[in-house]
Amino acid sequence: CTLPNAHETSGVDTSRIQSYIVREFVEALKGITDDLKAAAQSPKACMRLALLGSVSPVALARHVVEAAESGERSATATGFQIVEILSCLDRARQFPASARFEQDWTQLVDESKHKVAEMLEQLQKNFPDDLSTDFRRYARTVRGHQQTGANVG
Repeated sequence: CTLPNAHETSGVDTSRIQSYIVREFVEALKGITDDLKAAAQSPKACMRLALLGSVSPVALARHVVEAAESGERSATATGFQIVEILSCLDRARQFPASARFEQDWTQLVDESKHKVAEMLEQLQKNFPDDLSTDFRRYARTVRGHQQTGANVG
């Protein structure tokens, strides 16, 4: 069931309202997570598409970074979103993969994580005042919890 967006029902442009941006991002992450769970059971080509293709975590990360670089989104919001994407990939690494493609899954998830981590690193270099030591500590903490299996959310 697809609900109409608020702009269609109210005539209000919600594209720059923070709560709508957050909701859309969370919904995108949920959809990506579901796709990754299914992809883990698929052949390598499907895994690659889900992890690195046009509607993948890497593509979403690229989109939010481009929004920060163009001034459409703050660097801080982008940083938090990139950390959430990395967290999603950390969880995806643990998804059960078909035995035949288990090694492929692990390698492709790691490749995706590397690409997104590079985007975060570049974002931190481009916006050092917005993504300070406190942000870096937050990112390490969230990712550390995911990598050790702790539930942070």
